Amino acid sequence: GYASYPMVAAAQQLGVKTALLEVNAAPGMVVRRLSHRADCVMLGFEETASQIRAKRIVFTGSPVREEIVRCREREYPPIFAHRRPMILSFWGSVGALYMNKKMVDFIVRTAREGEFNLLHAAGSSNFQWMPGEIRQKGCDLEQAGNVDLREYIFEMDKAMAQADLIICRAGASTLAEVCCAGLPSIIVPSPYVTGNHQEKNARLLERAGAAIVMTEPECTGDKLYETAQSLLRDPERLRQMGRCAAKRARPDALRRIYDAVKGIL
Repeated sequence: GYASYPMVAAAQQLGVKTALLEVNAAPGMVVRRLSHRADCVMLGFEETASQIRAKRIVFTGSPVREEIVRCREREYPPIFAHRRPMILSFWGSVGALYMNKKMVDFIVRTAREGEFNLLHAAGSSNFQWMPGEIRQKGCDLEQAGNVDLREYIFEMDKAMAQADLIICRAGASTLAEVCCAGLPSIIVPSPYVTGNHQEKNARLLERAGAAIVMTEPECTGDKLYETAQSLLRDPERLRQMGRCAAKRARPDALRRIYDAVKGIL
């Protein structure tokens, strides 16, 4: 991150060993300017290597919590009473006002048509207004047994273990978790990030066959719903996308990072 620049630059001038970790597909300013003097540069995406100069590059992947890595191997109590395909959607811990406005229509259609289950994390600020707006559109969430709207999901391993499809942003940590869980995804990258790096992350998964990417301007509640509906009606495609995601996973990323740092000491 940018705040590390003066410390790392000073360390390199003093001859102190330095290692950099870049988890996004597009390297940030610090990595671009300091990578050629670093003793080791670790990457979350192999495709980033062509964009930097470095003495030593190690592809480590991004660290993922162990409970996420192992979530598909465990049995959990069901989140929903009725066994239907389940979508897990979230825009990050804070939420995203613009996208949650679109999720209102998505949720109303989900409740009305009853074809699949939806677990959605709104984020603290959006959770204050979303239930009321959904109710104004004629949807009573208390009567909708296939929609679970929450402020936050504390047991993401349990949610990912039962999900058939993820709808999310394209932060590097989020995508690393989705890949480790071997899940197909619909990704709407945040355009409000430096260098549009989230879309660059997402497009790599799209090219690998693991995800469908929609930009915010082209995304509507109805389009998002119909894309998800189409995928859930095609189990073989979902399985293939999940396999492609799993191929991008690096569940041993933490060990790779540890070994890379140890290797320069």
